[in-house]
Amino acid sequence: MKLALISYLFFGLSVAFGAEKAPKQRLLFSATVRDIPIHIYMTERPFDPANHKITPAPVGSKAGSEAKLVDGRLVVGRDGAIPKAGIPHLAGLSVLFGDRRVDVPEHFIAHIFSPHDDASFRDGFADTIVSVSADGKAVIISFGVGDGGGTTFHRGIFVGADGKCSDEELRRPEP
Repeated sequence: MKLALISYLFFGLSVAFGAEKAPKQRLLFSATVRDIPIHIYMTERPFDPANHKITPAPVGSKAGSEAKLVDGRLVVGRDGAIPKAGIPHLAGLSVLFGDRRVDVPEHFIAHIFSPHDDASFRDGFADTIVSVSADGKAVIISFGVGDGGGTTFHRGIFVGADGKCSDEELRRPEP
């Protein structure tokens, strides 16, 4: 009885003080390539500036004088500015290649705000683009981001079935 009462009181206090619920994963994309089922899940969480390192972008960067970095990466989806607490940001990104799960490290995604979760193509328009390699061993996810007033594309995140992740520009091997 005491344990139930303590649990009830803790839950009540958590709700009363706005403790964050565990964010829910949403399916962003699903396909099968060469008999490999591929599923991409994303999770958003309200932004809490106290949990991140926020610094100005380097002087002379292409981002402009008001741009900020979150955890060392340029803010995407808020015109470079630091969003107010509570604005949704990408808090989790997982890719399943068959039975193999690859979780994208947080430092690749924490700076992406208001990510769009629609990876379909309609009426000549795609909001978020997912590219899958022909062998089904890699994906590139380019999120549409923003609140609609200045929607743009995030450059993209590479995720390989071997567990490698990158947000660097893609390169082809030199001859």
